[in-house]
Amino acid sequence: MLPTLSLNQPKFPLAPIWDSNGITIADGSIVGQFPYAIFVNTNNTIYVANKENNTIVVWNEESVNPTKIIHGNFTRPSSLFVTSNGDIYIDDGEKNGRVQRWSADTYIFVTVMNVNLSCWGLFVDINDTLYCSMYNHHQVVKRSLNEFVMTSNRVAAGTGIGGSSSNQLNTPVGIFVDMNLDLYVADYGNDRVQLFQSGESNGITVAGSTSRNPTITLNHPTGIILDADKYLFIADFSNHRIVGSGLNGFRCLVGCYGGGSQSNQLILPISFSFGCSGNMFVTDSGNSRIQKFFLMKDSFALSFNQPKFCATAAWNSNGITFANESILGEIPNTIFVSINNTIYAANRENSTVLMWDKESDNLTNIIQGNFTDPRSLFVTLNGDIYINNGGQNRGVQKWIVESKTFVTVMNVNSSCFGLFVDINDTLYCSMSVHDQVVKRSLNNSVMTSNRVAAGTGIGGSASNQLNTPVGIFVEVNLDLYVADSSNNRVQLFQSGESNGITVAGSTSRNPTITLNHPTGIILDADKYLFIVEQDSGRIVGSSLNGFRCLVGCNEVGSQSNQLALPYSLSFDRSGNMFVPDTFNNRIQKFQYVEESCGNSSVIKSVYSLALTTNSSSYFQECSELRSYYEAIQISVTITGYYTFLINSEMKATYGYIYTNNFNVFNWLENRLIYDGDSNNAGQFRLTALLQTNIIHVVVITTSSPNITGNVSIQVSGPNYIDFRRILNASSAVQTVYTSTLTTNSSTYLRSCSGASSYYEAIQVNVVTSGLYIFFSKSNMGTYGSIYEDYFNPSNPDENHLLDKEHSYYSSPLAFKIALKTSITYILVVTTRDSNITGAFSIFVSGPNKVDLKNISSPSVIEIPYSSTVESNYSSELTTSSQTYSRDCRKSNYYYQTIRMNVVETGYYALTSDSNMDTFGDSSMNMFDDINMDTFGYIYKDDFNPINPFENRLPQDYRACSHSDFKFIAYLHTGTTYILVVTTSSPNIAGNFSILTSGPNNITLDPYTQILTSCFIGQKCQFYKKSIGVTLDDILRDEIRPNMTLSDQTILVKINAGSTMIMLVGGLINSILSLITFQNKDLRQVGCGIYLLASSITSFLTLSMFTVKFWFVVLTQMDLSIRPSVVRGGCVSIEPLLKLCLYLDAWLNACVAIERAILVFRGVNFNKKNSQRIARWIILILPFCIMGSIIHEPIHRELYEMKTETNKVDTDRWCLTRYSPFVQQYNTIILFFHLVAPCIINLCSALFIIFGSARQRSTARTKRTLREHVYNQFNEHKQLLISPIILLILSLPRLIMSMLSECVNPSNHRLLFIFGYFISFTPSMLIFIVFVLPSALYRKTFQESFRRWRRLIHH
Repeated sequence: MLPTLSLNQPKFPLAPIWDSNGITIADGSIVGQFPYAIFVNTNNTIYVANKENNTIVVWNEESVNPTKIIHGNFTRPSSLFVTSNGDIYIDDGEKNGRVQRWSADTYIFVTVMNVNLSCWGLFVDINDTLYCSMYNHHQVVKRSLNEFVMTSNRVAAGTGIGGSSSNQLNTPVGIFVDMNLDLYVADYGNDRVQLFQSGESNGITVAGSTSRNPTITLNHPTGIILDADKYLFIADFSNHRIVGSGLNGFRCLVGCYGGGSQSNQLILPISFSFGCSGNMFVTDSGNSRIQKFFLMKDSFALSFNQPKFCATAAWNSNGITFANESILGEIPNTIFVSINNTIYAANRENSTVLMWDKESDNLTNIIQGNFTDPRSLFVTLNGDIYINNGGQNRGVQKWIVESKTFVTVMNVNSSCFGLFVDINDTLYCSMSVHDQVVKRSLNNSVMTSNRVAAGTGIGGSASNQLNTPVGIFVEVNLDLYVADSSNNRVQLFQSGESNGITVAGSTSRNPTITLNHPTGIILDADKYLFIVEQDSGRIVGSSLNGFRCLVGCNEVGSQSNQLALPYSLSFDRSGNMFVPDTFNNRIQKFQYVEESCGNSSVIKSVYSLALTTNSSSYFQECSELRSYYEAIQISVTITGYYTFLINSEMKATYGYIYTNNFNVFNWLENRLIYDGDSNNAGQFRLTALLQTNIIHVVVITTSSPNITGNVSIQVSGPNYIDFRRILNASSAVQTVYTSTLTTNSSTYLRSCSGASSYYEAIQVNVVTSGLYIFFSKSNMGTYGSIYEDYFNPSNPDENHLLDKEHSYYSSPLAFKIALKTSITYILVVTTRDSNITGAFSIFVSGPNKVDLKNISSPSVIEIPYSSTVESNYSSELTTSSQTYSRDCRKSNYYYQTIRMNVVETGYYALTSDSNMDTFGDSSMNMFDDINMDTFGYIYKDDFNPINPFENRLPQDYRACSHSDFKFIAYLHTGTTYILVVTTSSPNIAGNFSILTSGPNNITLDPYTQILTSCFIGQKCQFYKKSIGVTLDDILRDEIRPNMTLSDQTILVKINAGSTMIMLVGGLINSILSLITFQNKDLRQVGCGIYLLASSITSFLTLSMFTVKFWFVVLTQMDLSIRPSVVRGGCVSIEPLLKLCLYLDAWLNACVAIERAILVFRGVNFNKKNSQRIARWIILILPFCIMGSIIHEPIHRELYEMKTETNKVDTDRWCLTRYSPFVQQYNTIILFFHLVAPCIINLCSALFIIFGSARQRSTARTKRTLREHVYNQFNEHKQLLISPIILLILSLPRLIMSMLSECVNPSNHRLLFIFGYFISFTPSMLIFIVFVLPSALYRKTFQESFRRWRRLIHH
């Protein structure tokens, strides 16, 4: 049987915690004043020496009262030790110079060691050797209890002379001997714990400021114990606490609130011992009591998830967008997932808290509050929400879930960039602006001043300092982790400690990662650290092998596998990771891959390759030399983790793994993981999660150019890998351009430095679209920018696409950009410093050669202007000011329009001065208060906010400043100028002033514009309407998109019913008319032929009207209809409708003309000529009408615009855009086709009446002409009434066709709909107007109808 120690050495979890509040199990009445010695054996029997009455008090842990009190002849015992058989060894050295043993069998005391003074520590090791720590002799001595003769003691540690050398001690107290016979000594006077390995006289400092890895400063340590894992626990006597070690060093365990008599305090604890359950018993000598601190196991619950991951845990590299900008607003940075998987986020724009229950895709609750700019939040177990409100309101608010109300729970001086509530209900706030973390207990109803948890309040990098701390995390043992953002590290402040330990970052003890602006932190169940690296756009995590990248490992960007300025993270119960992707305005969900922790058996696959001068090649970053590479497609049949061991004689090999495909022109695209032989060891490893449904590509290359050699790849994983070399892989092509900047080169102002820089403009044309890399070689520090279409040196921000500030490289001129063949680009090469000249070379690598050509570009000089007269104007932009889209990309720019009255022509300078603060917009730097710039523009004649580029004058010279504008313009008298003052960013308001300088005074007069409905669309996607109102204009705003007909408004439903009624009425009218005019007798003359044709065209007109109505309705109801279908209907339906309508009207006019000719010719009327002419007219008339309106389909276009409210949906507008000449012609044609037929009908009727009356008055003289006219009117009144009715019914359409383009039909929609529908009723009235009033036609219809009825019955 293996020997064991008689005291308890529990095996604790990685970071055990004890209840901070102890229980007094014995006070001074039982253990006396200033108790020193305590021992708890493996049976949980407690032994304490009472120095006052020289007794040993014994009781079981479960007992309240002592079960035994042992009296002896010892005096003022300082220590005791109990062996496994129950024998008690007790100090009796102060007066009697001995150590006594009380025998559990005989109940008597015997002397077992002679000493000179008290033993402040006693211990019996596994070999029955007794150790005594002699405080006053600076030494530990020992003797074997197996020797019957009490010989002199041997020295175990110390020279007997007090000192701090490795072989010396200074007033030693507690001792502990482990199973290896290694001796640990609490070296009281040296503030350290010494380890004397078996047989060694020189000790090793294992705790204290002089240890090899100091993580704690001790103050007179007195008691020591080792647990089952050899972690050290120490009674830190003068610091009034018990401390313990762990993976991350020492931390305070109990007594962490300073010396005192409260239940969570100690005064001068000398010794302690563990019970079987891990509970801690401490001699609180200053308080004359024994305190019991319970080991906390499952007595607490967390409100957030801390999943348990394996060392190879992985997440899908492609995130799923859980919520986007339409829900979160701009710059979201908070996320919290509770243990029931409720997800919380804050919308900083509208100051709301958003909730999704149990991963629901739809919001389940939106909490409104009076907080502003909520940068952090925390949710406790009961559902209460703590949210930052410190920016403007200087507090932290709590939303109480039961009452649904907000209360202030902490007062702070600035925003809390991190919030946390620990298990003791202490609220922590990370104040970046004050470089400090503060805390206060929520159990205290009185809001006293906050206590400092970490940081001095002065930014710095010392162990007790912080620099813009952001995310915080408090462990269950009250250890505080801080994302020390600007120090690029994570600090651990152990409970009660003011000095932090760097646990992540380049300055940590074992650096495995370099952090770049860490902002979020969280620990998993095994205390491994997960960190949000904001500026690197990634999430990293620690494991046994150090840190590694988990997600966002493919550079900063907006793809699904990329992040841009992530801020925080949170896990759900399944281990899925939620990350606020701040700059992409979204929350990304990265799914945990459970297979990544599988224990599949390892199967190896092997592949060999050789890089030669015939291999595919590319150009590395900022290199003009080629590098060779080989791409291999791989596929797996089992999803899992695969490890690639890559060996090469070249010792400069690099390996990359890509998902889906590899683009040699963009090595960052689709990149999954990469690594290389950076140590020149000849081999390196890559470990990646490979999935069965995804194609992966392995790329092997070298770290330096022009290196060739052999490479072997050995892959270990759950199954074999299929390798396929990608043949004919693309090679990059490089173009070189060389030139020189001289004193004769053009100059411009690149920055606000005030000095000119020489520059050269180079036109860039590509023959193959793709990604190209630009870099320069020069001794003068080149700087480059890319522009689209042209470069304006007077305004270098205009058309600007990219420059060094947006590049990925350290070279002054180096960036990558996607170029298109259809666009001309301008590369501007200049220098970082002013007035520098020298030679330079530009290297461009990409999919093909690039044409680089020097183009002439002017120099920019400041035009002199007179400052004889100056005038000043002051005003402000407020949230009530008008807004527009200044840059055609974002809306809500506040602006003011100011009329400028110029009294003398000349050059004038306009300069602004402002101090505008943000009203809701945010910049990329989240730690600065935001002051925004003013912008100014001059317009000639008029300013149109829908088209901010129309009428805008170019400024002859524009200077830049930090926050304001200055430009010089040549202004004329007698011309209206509009000055528009706005801001560089949306949603900015504040005061501004304008100073004008020039030859004379300028009067500035502000005014407010009234916008009209002359324009269609939103932002800068607008189109000016032509005159006339169409059915599209009338019904557009009434139709509900993406809804069925049953969900439409009552007006749309009524219109749909009316349309179908008109179609049925038109069909009946046409059938009845055809029955009438199919009679050959009626078609002996042209009238019958015209009316027969009109019977057909009238139905065609109503059919096209029906098609037009349903086309408008359906294309607005269903926005998913293909644009080609909508475009075809837009171009064709309206012209065809007009063709049928005009044809119908002209056929009716032809009938009227023929009747007039019949009256005029009388008996001389030629029927055959009439018949022949009618046929020709019917044949030619459609072509004539079509020719007159052919301009309409040519100028009719479909325009598509993204809606403001829903960026997915698209507004479609079918518009005609005419030039002034075509517009005038269109107006004439409208009048001609709508008015001329009605006038012809009216004139024909009057001619028939008066002509017939005149003829009859000649033959019948008995009556006067007036009487004949009256009789003819009674006889032919239908001829007069019919055209008048037709004219009246056509008037609404004529009026709507001639209305101004600024008329908005939605203001009087019912009136417009009624007028539009009425204008088509003439096509339903052919039978009523022409057949029923005529006795001949009516008789013919009756006969034909009876004939058709007989045929049907037979």
